[in-house]
Amino acid sequence: PSAYALEQSVDLNGGPTNLAASNSAGGIDLSWDTLAGAVTYNVRRSNITGGPYGIIANVGTNSYTDSDIEANGNYFYVVEAVFADSSRSEYSNEDSVIRSGFIDLQVPIELTDIKMSSSSLGAVSFERSQTSIDTDAYDGVTSYEFEVIATNSDAFAKNVHLINESDVVVGSLLIPSGVGTPTRYRTTFTPTAGYEIYRIQIEQTTNDGELNVYGAKAYINQTDATKTRLYFPLSSSEESPNNQDASIGIYSTSSESFEEVPNGGRFLKDTTKLSKIVDFNAWQFEALVATQGTSSGIVALQNSNSGQLVERTETRFYNNSIDLASIPFDEGVDHFTVANNGDLFEPVIRCELECSGGSVRLYKAGLWVRLENLSKAQIVHRLNSYRSFVSSSEDYTEERALVDLSQYSNPTTYFRAVVKDDASSDVTVSLLQHGADSGIAGLSEVAGSPLLFNNDGTAVQTSGALTINSGDRFMTRVNPGAGFINFVTSMIVIEVQ
Repeated sequence: PSAYALEQSVDLNGGPTNLAASNSAGGIDLSWDTLAGAVTYNVRRSNITGGPYGIIANVGTNSYTDSDIEANGNYFYVVEAVFADSSRSEYSNEDSVIRSGFIDLQVPIELTDIKMSSSSLGAVSFERSQTSIDTDAYDGVTSYEFEVIATNSDAFAKNVHLINESDVVVGSLLIPSGVGTPTRYRTTFTPTAGYEIYRIQIEQTTNDGELNVYGAKAYINQTDATKTRLYFPLSSSEESPNNQDASIGIYSTSSESFEEVPNGGRFLKDTTKLSKIVDFNAWQFEALVATQGTSSGIVALQNSNSGQLVERTETRFYNNSIDLASIPFDEGVDHFTVANNGDLFEPVIRCELECSGGSVRLYKAGLWVRLENLSKAQIVHRLNSYRSFVSSSEDYTEERALVDLSQYSNPTTYFRAVVKDDASSDVTVSLLQHGADSGIAGLSEVAGSPLLFNNDGTAVQTSGALTINSGDRFMTRVNPGAGFINFVTSMIVIEVQ
């Protein structure tokens, strides 16, 4: 009878099911299905699969966060139910997780690739600044920040707003009257929860073009993060600030063959700097596009080295209004594998139908990657937008980036530039350091940053590790030695682990 009672007890009670373990900012989160009749649950842990398992907690709910852990530790968990008579169920299924490192980082997100200005006819909400932010992709977030580089010649202070899909203002920067030099302003904001599309809105001014925005970014600050979503810009424009929207693009074409965007940026792929890339739809190619006339078009991500399209990144578009094309794809698809580490990637666009009576246009492009069990990351702060036919030394003071190294775990900093030249030209590109949000007083070149380009075609170069002053603002100097060059972009690269 006792054996029969034991067999019946196991049959009736079984054990908890669907135990799942995952990293979070607070530790390792455990959850499981409730078991009928259970009063509490013993959470058990081992350092090896199969046990033995020691009890680390007794809880009255079907979830628990294990915070008594070490970075990079491998932990194996089971759960058992405890009943009113103190009897216990069988163990649940085992689940395990490697505790990711506790990483601090700041994620910059470019909100526009084309400069903007105000209108005297009313506030302008720029569809060409559409940018996605997914709050569910981040943990350990301490703050969200909104930044612009702006001038204001109106007699009154004027606002630059960050608005969501419902036109609700989530963040505002008041630009004082009489600001004649491009100046950086930053504030915190509260995003809409989940996945949302944001835009820049500029308040009406007395005359057209009195409030100019040269650059706009969002920043996501994370502490003890275990997951994140990083942004890499893929395009920019040398257009002066303008209050037009759909009529001002980065590149337009009627060609039925894919064309490289001359002022497109370049993404240098190196997955050894990113860990761990999620298994499904880790990457997302994002582009703002529109058609003119009755045309339709296709936009895609191209491997610049091979000239091949990255598999599953082509998308069609048909609307005269600006659309956000968002194309998720996996790590390892054709032409985007580990073997392509070190290759460059860029947006390409073509007209598909009705091309004789219209064209297609690109306004913004970027690439996202999602990381989990976070142990290392590579972050890009874009410094400058595209400049064509540069023939003399220039300091680009309209665009500057503030870098606060205290936001990062064990940061290593580099300077990177992309230049297109020909056999008759050469150029040196340098990183400049400055302590203020505007002006050029005290501007100095960062030691070890100069990059010499002397090649025929588009090339990317990266400096060695740099020593910079945390909290300074950074800009770029371009100094051609001979001929003309096209300056594609420059950036500060920060690696954390």
